Amino acid sequence: MKTDDVSFAQRPNILVTSIVSYGSTNIGFAPYSDYWRQVRKLCATELLSAKRVKSFQLIREEEVSNVIKRIASHSGSTINLSEEISSVTSKLEKLHERVDRILQNIVKEHKESMTTKRGKLEAEDLVDTFLKIQEDGDLKFPLTENNVKAVILSDGKGTRVRREFAGKGTVEESGIHELKFIKAVVKETLRLHPPAPLLLPREYPDSWTEPERFNPERFLDSWLDYKGTDFEFIPFGAGRRMCPDMSFAIPSVELSLANFIYHFDWKLPTGIKPEDLDMTEIISLSVRRKQNLHLIPIPYNPFPAE
Repeated sequence: MKTDDVSFAQRPNILVTSIVSYGSTNIGFAPYSDYWRQVRKLCATELLSAKRVKSFQLIREEEVSNVIKRIASHSGSTINLSEEISSVTSKLEKLHERVDRILQNIVKEHKESMTTKRGKLEAEDLVDTFLKIQEDGDLKFPLTENNVKAVILSDGKGTRVRREFAGKGTVEESGIHELKFIKAVVKETLRLHPPAPLLLPREYPDSWTEPERFNPERFLDSWLDYKGTDFEFIPFGAGRRMCPDMSFAIPSVELSLANFIYHFDWKLPTGIKPEDLDMTEIISLSVRRKQNLHLIPIPYNPFPAE
């Protein structure tokens, strides 16, 4: 990777990616070019900076709490946890049209807001930032409205968790750094099930002891990280085309997992054993389980009433 990074930087021209990413103009699927480098730089400084990621903390916490409430409403009953975490539509073009209308309305509203509030000191969100850059026009490749929409679119164990957040009513993102085992579980899951098949090359099995075994403890005293410098562990890829959304994705996953463990004990439906779970994966633009995960949530720390 250090010597042949450019060889892995190009992306194939695929119909599906062209449909969902405005002619392959977002960060993930744009051809390796001056345009891609420009958009990547803008996202790194305006969208995916540590400050910007931190600014969305309250939104992440609100969305996780909404999921916890929905799960709690089905306590003791079997739920489809896969559907609770994410929903998938089979009508790709219809989905894109619907998302495009939403994004168009968002861009329109922000343009109108920028016109009426020009000169006033108010907090900018990422849409305002990119529209302002577009308006200034000081770019080698001017941003079209579709470019703006494409960029926006690309946009411990249970007892340990419960002990750390006892009396707080829920798990807050600011305390996640204390949950070393949660972080190890996320790393081990990423090692066994890397999420993005296009981010080649992958991990080397010979680098791990019992590589097919789920063993989060291997990361508790390990210096290995997923930030692209340890080539035996690169679930988000490495080099020029490393996934830029890593800084957004990890806090969301860790916060969700910690809250699932804090608020519930989990049981398999009657008659199903852990070894019966089908971990077969489907590989498309991302990797996911072929079969949905059905579990029974048992309340442990009820979500605080509003």
